[in-house]
Amino acid sequence: MELALKSQRIELTDNFSPDETQCLKLFSSHFKEFWANFEELRQSGFDVNWEFERRKDGVISSGPLPCSTHRLKGFFLDYRKFHQQSEPIQFLKVCNILCRRCEKKALKQLIKRHKHEWKSVDSPVIGWGII
Repeated sequence: MELALKSQRIELTDNFSPDETQCLKLFSSHFKEFWANFEELRQSGFDVNWEFERRKDGVISSGPLPCSTHRLKGFFLDYRKFHQQSEPIQFLKVCNILCRRCEKKALKQLIKRHKHEWKSVDSPVIGWGII
């Protein structure tokens, strides 16, 4: 299996378990769907740095949305697959699979950096589960 990195092909070991192979295939197909959804939203004026506010009464509000709430809900449902720990294609799980099977130090360092960035993002989505 190969992974593209800045137009370079990075060889991975062929020792993927059937579960790991299934996970990577699911990740790839869901990511393509998520990215197409994101691109469509972005063309309509959506910005991932959209600000939401939780008022004292518990209601979450924002400025006017550049798309319908149903469209935005679909985007967050797509995103949930990569964020929620119980999901089989959660981002950090996929990173761990790739790190185990990669022999290139540069790719391992890149994955480690992205894992750190993922963990350090102060995402408003994280706190929404307590509503």
